[in-house]
Amino acid sequence: ILDDDDEQFDVDLNEDNEMEEAEPKREQNLVKVGMEAWNQSFGATCKVRLIHILKNLHTAEIKIYSDASREFIELLDGDPEGEVLREYVQQSPRLVELAEAWRLHREKPGMAYILSLFATVLGHPGGKLRRHGLVKKSLDGVARMILEDKEKMGDVYLELNSGEFRRQNAALDLLAAIVRRGGGLASEIAKSFDFKMAVLPQLSGVRKKRGGRDGGNRKKGTDF
Repeated sequence: ILDDDDEQFDVDLNEDNEMEEAEPKREQNLVKVGMEAWNQSFGATCKVRLIHILKNLHTAEIKIYSDASREFIELLDGDPEGEVLREYVQQSPRLVELAEAWRLHREKPGMAYILSLFATVLGHPGGKLRRHGLVKKSLDGVARMILEDKEKMGDVYLELNSGEFRRQNAALDLLAAIVRRGGGLASEIAKSFDFKMAVLPQLSGVRKKRGGRDGGNRKKGTDF
């Protein structure tokens, strides 16, 4: 018998097969193709804003891409039903624009803004529901890709070891968002995460001090 949480995170095999058939074979970068790639069900104003945000995430100036990250977070936090998130994931199942932003800004100042954005996307309630199975499956795949990518996990460890609260908290938020996506991903973190890191005892104090994105102790979209 499945409880509510199990039902939320479990998709049966037939549903998985249907979703795999529905996924596009190739994924276009929405920053490059622009609004023409988006279907007509999504509001034009929101499309313009989101394309603008995605473009700014790829700039080299920290002020511009950090503001873009915060704006995207505010957009998602202001949509508790997850319509914006679902539309974006349907258009970009592997989040190629966000993955490109990660690649461009890794090991550079401001990487915490990118991790915080990923934490918001992967932690959004609208991306975990069984009735939106394709979106959930796509985001689970992104979360798993992060865990299996040595470079990306290296970036997470770098932020955790930075000694800076904002950077550490962004990395913790991302890991927490992945864990909360379901038992399978939580088990993968338990198996692969480096629990021998010397900084870990200090990080428990970081979470208690102000809490993560789900802690309710900070204004969403404005800080880490």
